[in-house]
Amino acid sequence: MSRRDQIVDVARDLLETHGPDGVTMRAIANRLEIRAPSLYKHIADKHELEVALIAQGFTEQATAFTAAIDDTHDPVTAI
Repeated sequence: MSRRDQIVDVARDLLETHGPDGVTMRAIANRLEIRAPSLYKHIADKHELEVALIAQGFTEQATAFTAAIDDTHDPVTAI
């Protein structure tokens, strides 16, 4: 897993556990046991982190939808 993926995963865990206010670069760095400025080698800023979290959510949603409609004749009902 890349460091960027680790950062996004930690951010998501913090979001789910502590809400939006709990997602800080310092909290992410502390969880990864690195210094906060090191995060910016992998994520440009908090906006890019938010975009990565949203993209991860869409990817998971697409996977869930695909699984729901596999082997069904009525995809709308399956979803």
